[in-house]
Amino acid sequence: MPAADLELTAEILDRIDEVVAPGTTFATDDLPFTPKALRETLVDVVDALAPSA
Repeated sequence: MPAADLELTAEILDRIDEVVAPGTTFATDDLPFTPKALRETLVDVVDALAPSA
């Protein structure tokens, strides 16, 4: 599993906390859709986590 060696920096963890505050629990199955602003923010976070080529 390549992600097992992934280390999240404080900056990335802070960005994740901006998207979903610590302690927040929600399941996407409970939502009819994901708001565009959240989708775009999540894409930014995933891009930041992706290893550079």
